[in-house]
Amino acid sequence: MRNVLFLMAVTGAIFSLAFAQESLDVGVVRIIAPTYAWIDSGTVVTPQALVRNYGNDTVSFPVIFTIGTFYTDTQNVVNLGPDDSIVVSFTDWLAIQRGTHATKCSTALEGDTNPANNAVTGQARVRVRDVGVSQIVIPVGIIDSGATVRPLVRLTNYGTGMATFSVTFKIGDFYTQTRSKTLFAGYTDTANFPAWTANELGTHPVFCSTAYTGDVNPANDTLSDSVTVQLEVFDVGVVSILAPTGLIDSGTPIVPQVRVKNFGDSTAPFPVWFRISLLDQIYEDSVWLDLAAGEEATCQFDTWMPTAPDTYRLESWTDLTEDMNPQNDTATGLVRVRGQQPDVGVVRIISPSSMVGIDSGTVVTPQALVRNYGNVTASFPVIFTIGTFYTDTQNVVNLNPYDSIVVSFTDWLAIQRGTHNTKCSTAFEGDINPTNDYRTSTARVRVRDVGVAQIISPVGTIDSGTTVTPQVVVANYGTGIRIFPVTFRIGEFYNQTITETLTEGQIDTVFFPDWNANEIGTHVVFCSTALNGDINPANDTLSDSVTVLPLTGVVEEKSQSLPKVFVLENSLPNPFTLRTVIRYGLPKECQVELGVYNPSGVLVRRLQAGTQKPGFYTVIWDGTDDEGRRVGKGVYLYKLETNEFKSAKKIIKLR
Repeated sequence: MRNVLFLMAVTGAIFSLAFAQESLDVGVVRIIAPTYAWIDSGTVVTPQALVRNYGNDTVSFPVIFTIGTFYTDTQNVVNLGPDDSIVVSFTDWLAIQRGTHATKCSTALEGDTNPANNAVTGQARVRVRDVGVSQIVIPVGIIDSGATVRPLVRLTNYGTGMATFSVTFKIGDFYTQTRSKTLFAGYTDTANFPAWTANELGTHPVFCSTAYTGDVNPANDTLSDSVTVQLEVFDVGVVSILAPTGLIDSGTPIVPQVRVKNFGDSTAPFPVWFRISLLDQIYEDSVWLDLAAGEEATCQFDTWMPTAPDTYRLESWTDLTEDMNPQNDTATGLVRVRGQQPDVGVVRIISPSSMVGIDSGTVVTPQALVRNYGNVTASFPVIFTIGTFYTDTQNVVNLNPYDSIVVSFTDWLAIQRGTHNTKCSTAFEGDINPTNDYRTSTARVRVRDVGVAQIISPVGTIDSGTTVTPQVVVANYGTGIRIFPVTFRIGEFYNQTITETLTEGQIDTVFFPDWNANEIGTHVVFCSTALNGDINPANDTLSDSVTVLPLTGVVEEKSQSLPKVFVLENSLPNPFTLRTVIRYGLPKECQVELGVYNPSGVLVRRLQAGTQKPGFYTVIWDGTDDEGRRVGKGVYLYKLETNEFKSAKKIIKLR
């Protein structure tokens, strides 16, 4: 039992020592103010937060409070005991920043062991109470006595929340009405009031005001205007003469027209007169109208036929007996009548268009729109030219005044590449206005022509097993940007196609997937392009050959036809550095001797000796002698000897 009591005492002492160690931990419990509740703009708020010492030692520390990006304050807490709490108050904040703002309170105790409780965040929402009168719509200006109107105003909620407020409308000292209005934040709406019958003659003030508790901007709460009540007004007049005006042709029938208006406030029936005069020549006609207050109308008179070229005086007037404003009753003007005016011209070139390129070889029908600008029927030739290589003339017959016609010319085969000037012109005898006799433009003939310029690789001879990247050079010989496929083939075992894009005149190298040269022998290398409308197929294809050599030995080439005579071909490459290929042909079976000799005739390397069947053979000389030693650079001879044929050719070794 004593032992148990002893162990318990020791354990308690250990726990006491553990808890006796210093623990530093302070934090923010909550933000007291401002809270999530709305704050009216202009309110003075004291930010507050509850902080606590969660540690086991008395501490002093700063506390920081922020609101949005515009408020920061720090207060110091001094000697806060363990497990004690305190409300910290910060410098007052004038809440004038409308909207929702983030709030944050945080402690900054050096050595704090638990930063998780050091900060608390929240929100402060500042609302603005502001409504006002934005417009008095009715009644304003002038109205007739006895008219009944419903006062109408436009109201706006400039604040941040929904607002319900009262609106009062007054006219002089004889009309006062008040009503309630509700508007969402930012909304504008109208409000009308009971009808008012305008029996009070004269000018009266019109006044509207809002009344909203806490409104922060009284400047927009009121608005005033005026209304004038007058007796009935009769006033009609001519606004303008619409026809005839300016310059007209003799012999052209004209319908005189004027625009009239009832400027008064009552419906009025009245006559309108129109007069055209020149010395003793007088045209005169009248029509009756019946217009409502404020209504406008166009009235037409009997047709007038001008004859003698001259300047005529125009006059139109209204004739209302009760008219109170004679100043707007009459309108005057002048019109000039001219004699015959021959004038034709080109309006525009329709085809070929300067906006669209023409493919070479296209058949184009040149067209132009011509017009008779004069006042007499005209027949005349029209000429169309393209560059220096095309000219055609067509005749227009009996084109009426002010009419237009599309003239088509002889077809043109567009084979002249490039940009060419086009011109269409008229040739009308007596034409009084040569400035419109012709129009110019351009025609662009584009050429579709791409092709293969060079096969770079594989060509010549390569060793079997070599990995080669087929490469070709292609070119855009034509005009414009061209997109086209390029196909590359080697024998019957390699076929690849790649799409290429070339700008005008561009030359580029096309790379195809790698080829492993495992097929011994000589193979056709072929490349082709395919472009729709290509005008020059001669450059669309190019071919060459590649010979795949074994690393050593003599190879008999399989061929459908045997040589007809003995053949010893030039070695490839020549000159050479590492190895060269010698090819020969036998028309029949025979004893063959093939060797390489120095300039003195001494045998350097025997390449072949023995009987061979008819066919073509390929042998490689790697630049060594019969002992396998590399020979020096210089000129050598290789000789082919049979019982019926002897031939020798020169070969150069570079190093």
